[in-house]
Amino acid sequence: MCACSVQTQGKALNGFSKNASVTFGNFNYNCAVVYNGKSVTLSAQSTSAAGLVLTYDGKTVGITYDDISLSQINNNFDSSNPAVALYEAFECVNGLEESDISTIKNGYRAEGETSLGKFTLETDSDFYPVLLEFKDSELTFEFKTE
Repeated sequence: MCACSVQTQGKALNGFSKNASVTFGNFNYNCAVVYNGKSVTLSAQSTSAAGLVLTYDGKTVGITYDDISLSQINNNFDSSNPAVALYEAFECVNGLEESDISTIKNGYRAEGETSLGKFTLETDSDFYPVLLEFKDSELTFEFKTE
């Protein structure tokens, strides 16, 4: 699923909570993203999806909206599910060697591949995400700076 190896040293994405602007093709929305090192929770904050909460921990996808809550355990998840895409990218980046992460202006850049395809992650100098792009899938997350 991930074309990255197990990390032995170096930079890692740790827990964070950030707001993000998401673009998927021609569709845009705002959300809150929480990553605790073990799972990703994405809460939609705009459009008709506002209130929708997606979670993924590598095994189970959870979907919550109003008083409806569903979870599914298997490997047939749509790789464009934003919680799955984020989780797999973060896990992949955390598996990179420090030598595979390049320094850019104001932060770092990492590249990898997940079930959704190739991605590029740019972080700030503290290694918090700034921009995550899956170009072939037209899925982009722009994380807001606090």
